[in-house]
Amino acid sequence: MSGVKDDLNKAQDLVKQGNTAKASKVYLEIISKYPDNREAVQGWLIVNMKRSPTGEQEAIKQLE
Repeated sequence: MSGVKDDLNKAQDLVKQGNTAKASKVYLEIISKYPDNREAVQGWLIVNMKRSPTGEQEAIKQLE
């Protein structure tokens, strides 16, 4: 599971650097391997909600 932790840290670092598109991809990779990983799902939602004024609705639609 340490690989997941490393990937989560990588995504969080990308967010801090302002690279939300890459962070979103990292989160999606984690979610595809571990769909029940709550941290990845929450991180992905947060990153995508900040992308645009309607980001929250768009993010939820994409996740479904």
